[in-house]
Amino acid sequence: MKGMNKMKHRFTKILSLMLALIMLCCAFASCTPASEVAVITYGDYKVSRAIFQYLCCTEKTTYLYEAYNITPDDLSSSQLQDNPQIWAATDSSGTTVADTLKMQVLETLQTYLYFCQYAKDQGYELNREQENMVKDEFASLIASSFDDKKEFNANMKVYGINYDQMLEYNMIQALAYQGEELLFGENGPSRITKDAAKRYFKGNYITVDCIFINTANKTFPNGKVVVLPQEEKDAKIALAQDLENKLRQGEDFAALCREYADQPMEEDTPEKGYTFEKGGFVNAEAEEKAFAMAEGEIARVDVEGGTYLLRRRALDQDVFEEQSDAVIALLKSAKKTALLADAQKDFKLDEAFLDELDVAALQHLV
Repeated sequence: MKGMNKMKHRFTKILSLMLALIMLCCAFASCTPASEVAVITYGDYKVSRAIFQYLCCTEKTTYLYEAYNITPDDLSSSQLQDNPQIWAATDSSGTTVADTLKMQVLETLQTYLYFCQYAKDQGYELNREQENMVKDEFASLIASSFDDKKEFNANMKVYGINYDQMLEYNMIQALAYQGEELLFGENGPSRITKDAAKRYFKGNYITVDCIFINTANKTFPNGKVVVLPQEEKDAKIALAQDLENKLRQGEDFAALCREYADQPMEEDTPEKGYTFEKGGFVNAEAEEKAFAMAEGEIARVDVEGGTYLLRRRALDQDVFEEQSDAVIALLKSAKKTALLADAQKDFKLDEAFLDELDVAALQHLV
């Protein structure tokens, strides 16, 4: 009897261990792979760590081309020099290049998820035809560079991404586009009309004639820049004074601009002048003066490096017609920024992953 109880106890212990192992196996089986864990979630939509990491790889590639001032036609991405010091460099605020890239990716994903959720809130989802279109376009894109899905996955492994994850991201982009159209499109509640753009244009843009006289240095054809000798500097200062006198006496601004201006310009600039938005002129001091001037007024602004001779003219409406789409895009971007700022509290982020992700260690796209 005592032996039976001992055997029964041992059997119960073994059974408990087996159950524990079964439960542990089930737990491991149901665990989400690290790459599939959401790095950002908004409402019913999320983006995985794998997608975020891959997008950081693409940003690295773009940044390297821009940093070296080259294009893919000049150099293949496999020849790009990827130095860890690049990503550790900081801007004036102390933010590293690596963190700036991560923030850019994060902002892009926040925008996509916001508009995905907006689409769903409006009762919109991709239909089967749209999903098939996304699948076909993605498959066609992959087929242009890879033999099949297996080869694609093998090549993308170094970036931590696979075919299905990329396809899912394409679906998110497609739905986000529809959500943005619902909000800003022809019948959207936040549509930016041409009239609204024109009002903004009138209130925030001006047109000026401008002659800049460089009194500090000169640039030779080979690109070498040297400080002006005092004699030449004095001559330039005298020229600026002479031009100001001629302009105030009514001489032709465009003709004087063509003959004496030191700034680079397009062929028709002397006749058309410069039309720019607040914050868009090359010199802040000259810009401030220009906005304070009345139409037809002439002013001289001496700054470090030279003299600006300005004349404010009637706002060039032809430029608005040329730039109306850009102004609409600007207003739309400002509205999107405001909407995302209001929604920030509702985004859930994997802060630990974002902090620990080492951009320098990621492979740029090759």
